[in-house]
Amino acid sequence: MNRQTDRRRFTSWPVPVERLHSLAATGSQWGAHVLPVGGESVRAQLRRLTIQADRIQRQDPGYLEELDAWMRPGREGLLPSALPSHDSPVGPADEVNRRFPAGTLADPPAGTESTGDGMLLVCTSTDDVISWVRAGEAMSAVWLRATEEHLAVVPLSQAVEVDETRHEIRQSVLGGLAHPQILLRVGWLPVARSEAPRTPRRDLSEVLARVPA
Repeated sequence: MNRQTDRRRFTSWPVPVERLHSLAATGSQWGAHVLPVGGESVRAQLRRLTIQADRIQRQDPGYLEELDAWMRPGREGLLPSALPSHDSPVGPADEVNRRFPAGTLADPPAGTESTGDGMLLVCTSTDDVISWVRAGEAMSAVWLRATEEHLAVVPLSQAVEVDETRHEIRQSVLGGLAHPQILLRVGWLPVARSEAPRTPRRDLSEVLARVPA
């Protein structure tokens, strides 16, 4: 029950490379490939493509309507109390976190130091339904392991939801050898941060069905 998405700013504390490789190895046991993203040029490219995809999506009225639906209080979705306020400017690294509208959750002031976050790219050799399931299992395994190690994870799916940016990731980052499924940003949150409120969830009986023996 400790796993959760926290979209507040990461600190400047670097995520050791060996931790990223360990998380990648954990996720890759589930049939997908989890790749640590090395090199600032590739990281900057993925941030750029995420922001580009987000801008494209915001031109789609249907997408905006769905996003708004997730912000309405109810039994599921996101509450303003679980999203960071946008009172102070953010740098390019943190800008990719801001998919949802501003909330009311206090966010630490932006510092002058760059963030020390890491990135993991989940990809698969094929792009069918079973590949999507395996990618989801890999992401979940990475997330649980990161939680055990007190790391924060922010999933960034924008760039793989838009054909144009997904194709560019596949060709220029993966060399056409794999299909990108989701990008994960990994970092440290401030030790003294307040606990983010839990968002509503459906009852287990609404999610899982008992199969007769």
